[in-house]
Amino acid sequence: LRDAALRGRWGQVWREVRAHARLTGQPASNVFSDQVVRPIAQPFLTSFSQWRGRSHRPPVWEATASPIKPDFARAMHAEERLGQATRDERFIARASELELRIATLLAPAHASDAYCGFRARFGVETRDPTADLRVVDYCFSIPTTQYLRHGMSRALVRRAMEGYLPDQVRLRRTRGDQGADWIEWLPSMRPQLAAELDRLDRSDTANRCLDLGKLRRLVDQWPSRLGLEQESDYKLLLLRGIMMGRFIRWFEESYP
Repeated sequence: LRDAALRGRWGQVWREVRAHARLTGQPASNVFSDQVVRPIAQPFLTSFSQWRGRSHRPPVWEATASPIKPDFARAMHAEERLGQATRDERFIARASELELRIATLLAPAHASDAYCGFRARFGVETRDPTADLRVVDYCFSIPTTQYLRHGMSRALVRRAMEGYLPDQVRLRRTRGDQGADWIEWLPSMRPQLAAELDRLDRSDTANRCLDLGKLRRLVDQWPSRLGLEQESDYKLLLLRGIMMGRFIRWFEESYP
């Protein structure tokens, strides 16, 4: 809708806003504000606040629940490199729908290296049918109006699956969560996480790269019951830190 508004297609915008409001039970003014006004205004507000020197945007490692040590992130110019690679939220806020599609497609720039590694180490040949140029060309040629029609999101696949999927699946608007049971199994790993942090304390590289103090505090101050409000700290920050730390430790022990 933002792209349609920027192209001056206000008839299309208003029709879709009203249709979406009817489907979701929201006031049309709320849909218009959330889906059109805010996405258009956000890049200008961000640029203005930066120009005035009053931007309070948190560093990218905080905003994305990264376990990287702040001093190391600054030394590695993490913020600047993300901006150059069009991976930061400022690019996402101003990018067109097509630019977002292209950025998403190109995001795993290291994928071919990983595939070669699988082949060399395990003898596994990796194929990605969705990366076929004919598929990509077809997907990029589909007008964006096919994805939002009459207020319905994901309209193309919903229409294509009519008669193949039951409507309770085809038309559902709720979203699932990958690994939704983390709240149940993560507490049982607390002793293992603490032991891994003990091992990482003896690694100079892990101490230089990772905020081990923050990770240790999360383990020491474990809540009596995990909830969704702890997702950023425990499901993301803590587990990412442990995973990266174990990789660092494996590398140092394998190639001293």
